Amino acid sequence: MAWSEEDLPFGYRTVAWLLGFNKNTVQCILQIKGWQVRKRPIGTRPRIEALQALPRGQFWRHI
Repeated sequence: MAWSEEDLPFGYRTVAWLLGFNKNTVQCILQIKGWQVRKRPIGTRPRIEALQALPRGQFWRHI
């Protein structure tokens, strides 16, 4: 299997397990080489803006 330097599909823990090395050593090497996989962004994803509620009984008059 060959991957480009920008396209490493695994994190440091998976690489350490596959190679049988200490995860701290693997993470240090990946950071030095610039191959560290970036963490996914945390937080809520953007939502569609909600429509303003209509008064009771108004819905059917607009259709």
